[in-house]
Amino acid sequence: MMFSLVLIMLPFMAWGLSISQLRSINRLIMNPNLSCRSKHLLESMLYKRYEQWAIKIGSNFKKQHFYKCKHIPYHEMSIYSRIGLLNAIRIYKPTKESAMFHLYAIHHVRGQLYKGMTELSPVVNVSKKKLRTASTVYERAIHCDDILKNHNQKLQTNDPKVLWSYIEESADPFTRRCITYKFDYDFNIIRSNKEVAALMECSEETIRSKILKYFVDQHLGIVLVKHGTVGSCDPSLKQ
Repeated sequence: MMFSLVLIMLPFMAWGLSISQLRSINRLIMNPNLSCRSKHLLESMLYKRYEQWAIKIGSNFKKQHFYKCKHIPYHEMSIYSRIGLLNAIRIYKPTKESAMFHLYAIHHVRGQLYKGMTELSPVVNVSKKKLRTASTVYERAIHCDDILKNHNQKLQTNDPKVLWSYIEESADPFTRRCITYKFDYDFNIIRSNKEVAALMECSEETIRSKILKYFVDQHLGIVLVKHGTVGSCDPSLKQ
């Protein structure tokens, strides 16, 4: 078994994964007596072969969805691509030697990319019509009332853990990342708006207005004052 793996791996490292090599790997994976060590070696071979392919898929995905992904750095998209590839490799169980791994893995890679775009996107692409038909006026009123009660309850504490938990739940992904880059755990300023803007690939004014609007809308300005982050003469977070 190990001898067969070595024969596959030698040309793989130099020339890439050919059709015959993929057939050999499929045959080995289909073997019910495959040891854990051999399985891990095969998984490592597949990952090394398809890692750059997955990263390329992520790059093309970002170009395809330019407006939704324009604020997401390429390296973050590549992380989701790699996660999708790893998931595909872990559960890859070919039923025939001629199975094409990349045709199977691309669904997992793109699935993770869509997940990443959703998690990191500051815009939720839901139409107002769909939102209106998805729930009744009564359901929306109950939902808003629950948020308000929960919000008022959390404002009574200065515990950073509770405050960060609230920000995680209430802020959109873009604003949440801006706040995370700008403040430390105790809400001390660790980066200027200019530095945060460079990380988020947007204007300094966008960072300032996003953070200010969130804290004003959520009535969290007093929390920042209590933590010594901003003073009465600096309500606009101009640092």
